[in-house]
Amino acid sequence: MSADTGMGEVVLTARKGSQGRSGIVYACIHEPFKTAAEAAETARALRHGLTGGGHISGQSGVISLGGDHVGDWYWSPNGEGIWAGAGMSQLSRFFSRADNLTRGTLGLVTFPITEVGDIFEVGPTHDRIGHPVNKGKKKEKTDPRGAFTLYPYDREKSTSDLMLWKADSKTQTQITLQATHYGSVRNSKSKDADIRRREKTNLFIQRNMGWKSQKILVAHTNQPIMGGRAWAGLRHEDEDVKFAFAIWANSIFGFISHWAQAGRQHQGRSLIQINGIRKLRCPDFTNPELKERASQFRQQTPELFTMKLGIANQAENDNNRRQLDIVAGQILGLTQQEAEVTSQELAGLWCAEASVR
Repeated sequence: MSADTGMGEVVLTARKGSQGRSGIVYACIHEPFKTAAEAAETARALRHGLTGGGHISGQSGVISLGGDHVGDWYWSPNGEGIWAGAGMSQLSRFFSRADNLTRGTLGLVTFPITEVGDIFEVGPTHDRIGHPVNKGKKKEKTDPRGAFTLYPYDREKSTSDLMLWKADSKTQTQITLQATHYGSVRNSKSKDADIRRREKTNLFIQRNMGWKSQKILVAHTNQPIMGGRAWAGLRHEDEDVKFAFAIWANSIFGFISHWAQAGRQHQGRSLIQINGIRKLRCPDFTNPELKERASQFRQQTPELFTMKLGIANQAENDNNRRQLDIVAGQILGLTQQEAEVTSQELAGLWCAEASVR
């Protein structure tokens, strides 16, 4: 089962007719099968666990084979569940919490849910903006894509279009990032350049999140620019909404929500395309109650944007990240104590998840 590639395997099974459970059943086997006989016996054990000997039995449980705990299962009855259950190692303990989080439930608190595309205008990708000048070659011989040719930031040319930062997990240690490149408009693409300029923003979301090395999922900039490689712009006129989204996205709640909905072709990574970003479920920060709480914290705690943060999959032991978690939880409607306890518990479960670490 791809033991030498580090990739996860997903097996999808279905049956015709009305027998069995409605919705989706997720099962995770802890170790690859050694023989076909072991696979067959495990399948029988799973079916017995699901039916309890003939009747639907609970919403989650373990798969036992010869007295050994060989896996877990979880049932999402409405059939609209996220696919994060595929490949999870903590189905019964964690998946239901992640599933509920993307539906607007956090413990006893509920909050309005929407999609990112309903709040923000999303895009463009970096190749629509421009490419760095090729080393040792003249400007006219650079890659022809994009409306701009990009050059490293020069203080004397600070009035030029500022557009890009280098995608470097070692230097991206806080939510607020600085532009590292300025642009020169390509003569043949001046019209496209005007369009790109109108797409400037100060909020960006990562399309390719490596939980084992990167620190931020959403970035903020001090001045509107056009984004960085692998980052997509998020445009909205209200700074309180953008503040709330950035804090939430970089908290354990946002990490889990993104990881649960994005593709995970490789362990330790979440990959997502522009249309996928638009469909990501997130709290509706345009809701008056959420927006009012966000406005208060934006005025009281602007330092949250510049705190040094640790690697994402070590969030459980990151004290600065915990401050983000507490504020994000309070914006969603938890008390400070509830936010602290809930976020610590979720961080522990998430950081222990095999497909994260």
